[in-house]
Formats: sequence, structure tokens, C-alpha cells
Amino acid sequence: MSVKFEDFGIYGIDLSRFGEQRTTCPKCSSTRKATHKNIKCLSVNPDKGTWFCHHCGYSGGLFEKKEVRYFIPKPVSTNAISPTDKVYDWFTSRKITKEVINRNKITIEKVFLSQLGKEDWCICFNYYVGEILTNIKYRNYQKIFQQVKGGSKVFYKLNDLENQTDCIITEGEIDALSFEVAGFQNAVSVPDGGINPEVKQIQTKLDYLDNCSEYFKNMHRIYLATDSDAPGIRLREELARRLGKSRCWIVRYPNGCKDANDVLVKYGSNKLKECINNAELYPIEGIHYANDRRDELKDLYDNGFPNGAKSGYSNLDELITFYGSQLTIITGIPSHGKSNFMDQLMIKLAINHNWRWGIFSPENSTIEIHLLRLIEILVGKPFLKDYNNRMTFDEVETARDFINDHTYFILPDNEEYRLERILEAASGLVLKHGIKGLILDPWNTLEHQYGNDSETIYTGKVLNQLKYFARIHDIHLILVAHPRKMARRKDSKLFEVPTLYDISGSANWFNIADNGMVVYRQFNEAMTESYPIVYIQKVKHKFIGKTGFAKFDFDVSCQRYIEKDSRQGKNELDSYVEICPEGYPSSWIIDWEKQQEDDVGF
Repeated sequence: MSVKFEDFGIYGIDLSRFGEQRTTCPKCSSTRKATHKNIKCLSVNPDKGTWFCHHCGYSGGLFEKKEVRYFIPKPVSTNAISPTDKVYDWFTSRKITKEVINRNKITIEKVFLSQLGKEDWCICFNYYVGEILTNIKYRNYQKIFQQVKGGSKVFYKLNDLENQTDCIITEGEIDALSFEVAGFQNAVSVPDGGINPEVKQIQTKLDYLDNCSEYFKNMHRIYLATDSDAPGIRLREELARRLGKSRCWIVRYPNGCKDANDVLVKYGSNKLKECINNAELYPIEGIHYANDRRDELKDLYDNGFPNGAKSGYSNLDELITFYGSQLTIITGIPSHGKSNFMDQLMIKLAINHNWRWGIFSPENSTIEIHLLRLIEILVGKPFLKDYNNRMTFDEVETARDFINDHTYFILPDNEEYRLERILEAASGLVLKHGIKGLILDPWNTLEHQYGNDSETIYTGKVLNQLKYFARIHDIHLILVAHPRKMARRKDSKLFEVPTLYDISGSANWFNIADNGMVVYRQFNEAMTESYPIVYIQKVKHKFIGKTGFAKFDFDVSCQRYIEKDSRQGKNELDSYVEICPEGYPSSWIIDWEKQQEDDVGF
């Protein structure tokens, strides 16, 4: 059933008329002075189904109600029994009371532990969603952990987040129970512990965020009480990035204490309360002190900057690598291959580094057509039957599954392409799927609201907004923008290579961007042959890269960019096999550079 204006309290709109109409605002009209109650301050566009109040700023739109997929917990079975006195004694040694143990339905069970190769008695930390037992984490007295087969990943003590506006997130079940002993029943634990700094593919360790995202929508304060070691710090950083740093607080423990239970055992529950009371708001912006960064500086001094993500093209990797918290601007003459290059780069970083992407690209006509191009890039064969060596449908489905796991298309209903709405969707993708990259392609398809600002001022404001968004979410944001003017070479049909200064909106495009790239199609004078060149025109930080250019060939049959006058060797192909995500055959990755020379063209 269609949503109507009346469903939002908006009346007096004639749907038979075209163009914008005015009516009273359901949000602010009733609160205004009697002489202003009937002023028609709400602009309504029946064609687009949108509205905006010029008094209070209330805005929105009509959208068809869509089916929402919710997490459905799967019940697991158990043969557990009540804790023995020995179990209660062990918890008592950790300062966990019998009342807390019983309230959280802790049990014991004899289970087969794969690490031991035999059965052993284990403490059972039981994970509930409502009344449904969805997961069990087993722990024996040698501190060997194992989860029940087929369990659903959720937070431990998830039910305690119901109707809460504050919560505490810990790294282990014992720590969550320790906070409960101290009076904080709203403490939960992640199911999979910290994240080792060497681990690159972390999405599977954070699937529980997707399952539990509804519980955090109304949270005002989220206390991150992870362990103080490197895996705990990385977990804290990733949780803050996905849940929103503006509402996250860092819990620090006294010297010599690694986690909450250490504090409880050594100093008692009052000290744990102090840890919460003294929690620090996650630093986003404002005033900072050099001493607050002493650990980070020491790490940089000892180890240097961490390596950026490489594309896998050796000629491009010599010039630039890709980090989070960065804004990259890409420009180029229309039809010179910007979007193709973007797709190529996105797929390369997904394969090499398991990066997940959000992409807003309405100029791709339909999502199906865009998918076709991405599938051709992945498989390395033509999709359509007009070409020889056409891919099989099994290859189509394999590539589609990979794209489904690594690429999320942002395309709002009713073609309402306001930047705020695009970024809201992207924020959701950071939380639910942990995206590391966002592509906006191109700038001119966004709905721009200049207000009283000049184009120059407006462009600067938006680019700074995008930089801020990239920084707080630690993503690499790529914005494609067309040049406003193109100059031909003297006495030639060919265009000069454009720069970021050629984009409409003044020098802001070059000045504000962290990195600037140009995709250019190099023709011969007869316009019969060409090849793409990627120019790196700006790299703000020297540890990221340097300016220069990289030449490519282009295989039109499968939409692939290929390093010009070079081929990747066996070692690099072997590396693709090594990092290929489990469940995806490596054949289409290995075939990346197996191109027919006579097919190369543009």
C-alpha cells in the first residue's frame, strides 16, 4: 500500500496539480503564535513526493514501504546441567557472585573439544535472544574456548540491552559479569574476543553487529571496556568506527589490570565503578594534547606508518596506496574511462584486502548493467553472447556472490539524491557491513542546495563535509567529478589532460582533496588507437605516494585495465590464490591477466 502525505500529517495538497505547493507544517505550525499558525511554510512537491519547511527545517519524502529483513535467531540444543559447587567456587575466586551466575543461566556440560581431541567438562556461557538459546561458548579449566556448532553470533547478555540508553561493551563474558557485580547490568560481551592486529579480514568476527544493530539505535552512551592489549584496542577502534565515535566512551583500567575482571579481583567493585565514571569521550574533534598521542608516536617511531592498501597494479602501486580517512578526487574527460577505472580499483581492493564498498553511481543506468560490468571484470570473460569465450552461468553466479559480499549499491527511492541521504545510507553500511570504501560517481548527479552560498563556498563546505565523514568512519571516500571545461591541444583534435583545477567550483577541488587523480585516454593523431593513462596529480602525504602517471591497456571484451607493456608474474598470481576468500574459486582471479593481445582496445 502506498504511503500518502496524510500519513505524515500533511493536508491540503492537490495531486492533480503540477509543481510545488504550500501548506501548513505538521511539526511547527501548532507551536507558533496564533497569528502565524496558518502560515503556509511547508513547500511540497507532489511530483517527487518530497517536502521542506522553511520555518523549522522539517523535511522528508514519500517512499513505498519495503519488506525489512530482521535477524531471526536460530535455537541451539544443549545437554547442560546446573553448576556444581566446584564451578561456583571457581567463579567466587573471580569475585563473581552466585546470584549473577544464576541470573545469567550459566551451566556446565561435557563436550568434545577439538583442540584437545577429547571430551571435557566445560562452563557454558549461554547466549539468549529473548527466551531462545542461540549460542553457547564453552570454557574448560585450561582456558580452552569453543562455540556450539550452528550458533548465532550475538552479544552475550544481549537481553540486558532492552530499553536501555546506555551500555557497556566488554571483550569477554567474565568481564561483562564483573560489571554486573559492580551494579552495571547493562554490560554485554562480544562473542569472539579481540581482533589481532595481524588479521586483515575481520568482517566475519564482527557479524554480530549486523545481528544486533537494532539494539544500538537508541543508545546515547556506549562504554567501550575492551582489554588494554593490542587486540582489545583494535576491537575498540572498530566498534567505535561502526557504532559512531560521537556516542562512544573509552574505559581505561588501572596500571597492571588488563581487563574488568582483573580490576574486580584486585581492587573490588567500587574501582570498576570509578572506571566507568572516569571514562573518556572518544576523541573526535576539539582540543587534544600531544601527551594523549604518546603511544601512537612511539609506534610510528618504532614501526613507521602502516602499509596502505595496494591495488595490485605495480605501476600504480609505485605512485599511490590507499588508506582510510582519506578523500580522493577523480576527474577526466567524459567517456575516457573514469567509471571503468573506479570499478577496476574497487574490485582489486576487494580481492587483495577484502575491502567492502558502498557505491552511489546512478549514471550506470541500472544496477543490472553495473553488475554486468563488475562480473566481466571479475571473471575476465564476456558476459553477453555476442563474444567468443563467453563465461558460463556458474561463473556468473560465483562472481555475483563475491560482489554481493563486497559491494553495496546506494540508490535512494524517487531519485532523491541529497548528499545527506547518501551519507546516512553509507553510515548504515559502515555499521552493518564494515565498508572501508565509498564511491560517489559523479558529483553532478547529487542534489545540491546552494542556499545563499556561491558555488565556490558551497563546494568547499561539501568537500570538507566529505573529508570529515571519511575521517570519523575511517573509510576511503572517492568522489568523481567532471571537468567544466576542456582545452584542445594547439593544431590538434586532441584534448589536453585536465586537472583538478578544471572542475567547476574553483581551486577547492585540488586544495581540499587528500589525493587527486585523472583518467585520460591517450589517442594517436589519427584518432585510430588509444590507451588509458592514470595521472596522480596530488598526494598530500609522502608516506601514501607521489605524483606521476601509470599507463594501461584496456580489454573491451571484459572491461579490464591491464598494465601496459607488462604482465604480472607467477608470485603475484600466487598471492591472489592465497588471499582468495574461502568459498570463492580462485580460477577467475588467477585468470586476471590472461588476456588476448588482439582483443586489447578501448
